[in-house]
Amino acid sequence: MFPRSLRLGASNIDGSTLEYTIACPRILGSNVAFVTRPCWYNEDMTGCIPNFEHENRLWANGCRNVAGLDEAGRGALAGPVVAAAVVIDPDSADLPLWGELRDSKLLSPRQRAALAPQIQAAAHCWAVGAASAQEIDRIGIAAATRQAMQAAVAGLSPQPQHLLIDWVRLPQVNITQFSCAKADQLIVSVAAASILAKVHRDALMTALDQFYPVYGFGGHKGYGAPAHLAALAAHGACTEHRHSFAPIAGTHDLFTEAV
Repeated sequence: MFPRSLRLGASNIDGSTLEYTIACPRILGSNVAFVTRPCWYNEDMTGCIPNFEHENRLWANGCRNVAGLDEAGRGALAGPVVAAAVVIDPDSADLPLWGELRDSKLLSPRQRAALAPQIQAAAHCWAVGAASAQEIDRIGIAAATRQAMQAAVAGLSPQPQHLLIDWVRLPQVNITQFSCAKADQLIVSVAAASILAKVHRDALMTALDQFYPVYGFGGHKGYGAPAHLAALAAHGACTEHRHSFAPIAGTHDLFTEAV
């Protein structure tokens, strides 16, 4: 007999875990193959190499604890939205690692998996936050994204003196901040955060795949891939789908118990 809920965790380099509660289905379908497609740097973006221009300006003014923030999963149809925050020590800015970073979307899964533990080990501090699919449905994706980012910032120790954020603004966080589009392609600490957020979320979606195998979460990570849309059409949505998102809104729930 399956439990009604399960806490999953993505392991961090320091041994701690990012925990996430999911509701378990009563019936499991057949396994869906895990398919990955190799992805290398987008040739159109090879000129967009993140640099320390923003951090250097802040460091020069005595602001040493600068956190980069980014999210993963904002546009997915299922699973949480995950945010990461990374603080790089200015004394480690000359490490070759930082020159290898790119926006996580421009890296293959293998590249991201290799870089994530190096980022965690080299960073002054880092943290991850998440908002569940249920929370997204309750408050909306914009507010849920801010909530995940705020949780990531709250997890940093020491607390940062300045935030560099990809696109989003956090008016409820009383820390000076700078936000711009494509910050993950321009700013090293934001690129680092984008990689950690993506790797953490991918690990959570791979774990979810074990309990909802009919959807193939391990392959598409909850995004609207053709195979995912076909599974939704065939089976309906599960409790880890975002029921406020099209095309799920208004469809039946595969795992909702009959009254």
